Amino acid sequence: MKESKQRSIIKGLSYRFMATFATMSVTYAFTSDISSAFHIGLADFVVKLILYFTNERIWARVRWGY
Repeated sequence: MKESKQRSIIKGLSYRFMATFATMSVTYAFTSDISSAFHIGLADFVVKLILYFTNERIWARVRWGY
């Protein structure tokens, strides 16, 4: 059974929203600067979403473990 690209995207987005909120919260706790927290959170979201999606698609092609 293979996972669709759409499922990989939704999984990545849902995880990234939670993880980005955590990153922004920690950044704000250390800097007390909402602008920095937002910009770091945004960069974190974009970069890690791309990495997660790429990783999921690579693993979708690996037959090991099925």
